[in-house]
Amino acid sequence: MTNARVKINPKYLKAAMICASTEGTRYYLNGVHFIITKDWVRLVATDGHRAFYFKDALEVTTRSAFPDNSLEVIIDLKDLKKALTGIKVNSGDIELNFEKEHALINGVQCQYVDASYPDTTRIIPQSDSQPECYQKLNDQPFEIQLDAAYIGDFGKMAKLLGVNPSNVFIQKFGLNPAIVNFGVDQTCFALIMPKRILDSAGAGIPFHIMHSIASTVVNKTQLREAS
Repeated sequence: MTNARVKINPKYLKAAMICASTEGTRYYLNGVHFIITKDWVRLVATDGHRAFYFKDALEVTTRSAFPDNSLEVIIDLKDLKKALTGIKVNSGDIELNFEKEHALINGVQCQYVDASYPDTTRIIPQSDSQPECYQKLNDQPFEIQLDAAYIGDFGKMAKLLGVNPSNVFIQKFGLNPAIVNFGVDQTCFALIMPKRILDSAGAGIPFHIMHSIASTVVNKTQLREAS
């Protein structure tokens, strides 16, 4: 029996998949995380270095046996890619049927990842945070760099979302994740973790989103460990 049936534009799903992890050691990140309530759906994907968020108001057409009227699942990345094969982002909304054991998308059974997804909302910079271009760590000046490969991926995501990549801008908040703003609205954005330059050659250790999630209050002196 179908637990929930929702409609969503595939452009958001395809953009999210770019940020999903393919590492077997972090199998709980090998998919797109969905939270569905009677009022909205939110999807998140991250590989620990960058993340994509999308939240949309909706009315769930069918809902049954939801704990607290909500449903939370991780759809397997490989199955989701298969389900979206051949679907264009300008083709309009597609229907996602969330059932007890799997989701049905475009006639394809998409399995759920049997794991708990980390609470990625904890690493979103708050609205009262002030963007910073320079900070100190242990009273020593340092610089932050961003991975150019990830920035290139944000350009791909912008095209999927129908946004000119030249209109994408990044807000950096010190050692916290930088916000990638696509200019759509506040319910669709991405995050990227910075790197700290260690030497004159520019070799940097990438900070990891999981480190931020692990601490109730982000301790900037503990974010040195390489992912």
